[in-house]
Formats: sequence, structure tokens, C-alpha cells
Amino acid sequence: KTTLLRKIAKKLLAREDIAVEYMPQNYEELLDLAMTPIDFLSITGDKEEITRLRTFLGSLKYTIDDICFVHARILHIINQILEKENDDVDSLNQKGCILTFFNEYKKAIECFDKCLEIDENYSYAIFNKAFLLRMTNKLEESLYYFDKLLKITNTPKIKAYQLEILDKLHNRQ
Repeated sequence: KTTLLRKIAKKLLAREDIAVEYMPQNYEELLDLAMTPIDFLSITGDKEEITRLRTFLGSLKYTIDDICFVHARILHIINQILEKENDDVDSLNQKGCILTFFNEYKKAIECFDKCLEIDENYSYAIFNKAFLLRMTNKLEESLYYFDKLLKITNTPKIKAYQLEILDKLHNRQ
């Protein structure tokens, strides 16, 4: 059937006397699977347009997996890696980052914690956990991890996060 449909579509698409559209059974024939629906539909790529597209796709009952297809595929690949090597800190850390993107904060923290069980000084997991805790307003805990990170890597950006959190904590009182 697929081959026959392709041949029919090729002949009909060449005609100028009729309007024809063709959607193959295998989307890979026409679509770049590395693109998300947002990427495909976006013209300008600005924040307002992306927000409108997400709202529109959400109203069509697109799931987060549909909207964020690439992230879902990467998460699937990372899970396959972790099935074979469950102590791969890089994969665990990346999984935590993607879960954060999907607002799966508890699962993301679990990934970062598992990284730190394997390597307590794994700076990427420390930073990502600290940042996620900051993002979810768990400031005291976030500050603990930024302090820990400063002992490993003394960078101005980490100090800036630390000062921001201290300021927020001070303003709470």
C-alpha cells in the first residue's frame, strides 16, 4: 500500500490542474524527526510565538511528549543507557535535567541524588540540584549545595547565586 500511495502521490503532485497534499505513512519521509512540533510551526522563534504555539497545541490535547518530542526521545535513550549502566553519572545528570524540563522535580532530584551517591563531588549534579532547589524556592537547601559547589569550583556565577539566595532569605525575615 505504501509504495502504491507514493506512486499515486508523485503523479498527482505533478499535476497543476488539481490541488493535492500528501502525508506519508512514515512521517520521516517528509518531516525532520529532530524537530519538535514547536520547531516545525515556529516562524520567528520568539518567546511570545512559542508560548502561543504551546497553548494552541495544548488546546488540541497534545501531550508534553508530543510538544517536546526530542526531549522525550533523549530521555528514552538515556533510560536505555541506564538499564545497562545504572551508575553512569553523566546519564543520570542529563536525565535529571530533562525531568526538570518536564517539571518532574521530585524525580529530577532523585537523579541528582543518585549521582551524588556515586560521586559526592560531581559538580554538574551539585549545581543542577542547587539550581532546581532555588527554582522551587527551597532556598536553605539550595544554599547548602551552592556552598558545597563553591568548595569545589570557586566561580563568580556560583557566588552570585549564593548572594541572591542569601538576600531572599534575609528578606523573608
